[in-house]
Amino acid sequence: MEELWPAPPPDVADAIRSVCQRLLADADAFADAITRASLPAQYASTLLPDASLVEEDRELNRSDLAQWVTSNIQRPGRRVDVYIGPRTRAFIHDLVARGIAPDFTDGWRSALTIGWRRWLQECMEFAGTPELLVEVLDVSAKSMIQYALDSVTALREASLAAAMGNADADAI
Repeated sequence: MEELWPAPPPDVADAIRSVCQRLLADADAFADAITRASLPAQYASTLLPDASLVEEDRELNRSDLAQWVTSNIQRPGRRVDVYIGPRTRAFIHDLVARGIAPDFTDGWRSALTIGWRRWLQECMEFAGTPELLVEVLDVSAKSMIQYALDSVTALREASLAAAMGNADADAI
């Protein structure tokens, strides 16, 4: 995966790592907040009546959150690989089979609104100086936004493959 921006300086990397460790400890509540915001935007009313699909969406949101946070603990401020695993592919296949076409862009936009606000709050509490805060936010914005863009692209590709009945969907 191509790195699109330089690695952050050590103090910025340490700050990002520390904030991510705090967020990881609260991943369930954070995923709940993201899911509450993204469900209506991503699925309109088609998914909401089915509690099992709503719960699976929440678990996948938690997985995405954990992917970004743990990647930023290991490699702070860097581009994060998207993971579309068997569980995500099965969920997308189930949605396609039911005729549900998620709007991944709107869902991620809503999730980013909640995620970015929480990230700002955590960074404000952690950063010791305005200069460090600005650097942390600059680097983390690049990582978070690129992860969302990469995720939407990967989800669309997986959804298209499922809709086409592509036997190679597992390769995505």
